[in-house]
Amino acid sequence: MSYNLVDTSGEHSASEEIIGLSEQQRPLTVRFLGRTDSPLRVFIMAGQHGDERYGRKAVNRLVKVFSQPGKFESRFPHIQLAVLENANPDGAAKRTRNNAIDIDLNRDHLLLDSKENRAIHGFVGSWKPHVIVDVHNFPSRRKHLLQKDRVIYYDVFVDVPTNPAVQLSIIKDQISDIVQQVKSELSKHGFSCERYTIVQTSGKARHSTPDIVDARNFLALRYSALAILLEGRSPTREDGSGGRKHIVKAQYRAVLSVLRQVQSYRKQLVKSDRPAARIPIRSKYVLSGHPLEMIFRNPKTNDLDSVILAEYTPDLLVTKYVDLPKAYAVPFSKTRTIEILSRHGFSFTRSDAVEPVEYYVPRMLKKPKIRTGERSLKDYAIFPVGQKGGSVLVLMLEPRSKYGLYRYPDLKLEIGLEAGYPILRIRHNMLL
Repeated sequence: MSYNLVDTSGEHSASEEIIGLSEQQRPLTVRFLGRTDSPLRVFIMAGQHGDERYGRKAVNRLVKVFSQPGKFESRFPHIQLAVLENANPDGAAKRTRNNAIDIDLNRDHLLLDSKENRAIHGFVGSWKPHVIVDVHNFPSRRKHLLQKDRVIYYDVFVDVPTNPAVQLSIIKDQISDIVQQVKSELSKHGFSCERYTIVQTSGKARHSTPDIVDARNFLALRYSALAILLEGRSPTREDGSGGRKHIVKAQYRAVLSVLRQVQSYRKQLVKSDRPAARIPIRSKYVLSGHPLEMIFRNPKTNDLDSVILAEYTPDLLVTKYVDLPKAYAVPFSKTRTIEILSRHGFSFTRSDAVEPVEYYVPRMLKKPKIRTGERSLKDYAIFPVGQKGGSVLVLMLEPRSKYGLYRYPDLKLEIGLEAGYPILRIRHNMLL
């Protein structure tokens, strides 16, 4: 349902819409700001993890600051803004990371087992944002770092989609420029910001995972939107009330900076993407020739320490591509797989014809081999890859994909020594 607060025929729109309900029937409310005829649509989402309240506070501050009619339009005349302040109201109510049925929402964008994520994907699929800003908090105190007297120093981490199959209308250098400008602007306002970095117990450093279970990667793959991750540092007892205000202000400033940067790239962001003919389905981290310098706070002395991390893997090398088929044929017996694909808005057709197909047979479990032949398709749901965002079907359904649905035992898609992979590839133009 929708509640229109102000509507002046495109000059200004401030409204709110309940896009769905949580597992415990709490509303998921999206608020809109900006001119309805502005070309660039930006969706800000906070609170996927219920215990990350400071990100929610930063986004709430944004809504309050710009709630006065005309104020957002004067600052961001080219942006329509949609804001979901609390993506996990049940988790927020009990201050837990997961939702009411113990699902981590930011690990559920592949399966969509939660009502909350199904509502979010439904909204994104219909409103079609060009940019999605995913707001989180991160803990600065990690056990393996504390053993070396290191606490993460940065106020804000920022990152972008890292799965190599993501296809966007904006080029990689322009995305890197957005990240650099956000870091620079925050520095000018007295806040520290760096690209999201994971320091492993081994001492290796890398950026966000390329897996497609999170919002940052999956929403970018499915809807061709530039997804930007903003993680504000969670305050500790040592921060006190002043430190907590500082952290909220830093993340609020980061959101404003992202809005400024994407507005400057609006012409590139609103262009349509062109699907690639070959999709990368496997990759590995590559060691950089340059070490990474990170700033940590020493919890004993409170001094800032510059640490050089030699084993730094900022980039991914694609190790396997697969040609894009016309469609995938999923047996109707795989009801849960079909349900997951349907949750994502993918449509399927039916056929009683016998058609040429490609199918996988065991050679080695990790390296199945493609064969060609003819099969009757009467018992299959046929999912065309040419539908919007259909290239993500390759990552989900290929048995050689590092990110495929076969990883989930209950779907029973694994390829065995005696049984071939149950999903077929269709390269013929039939029905499409």
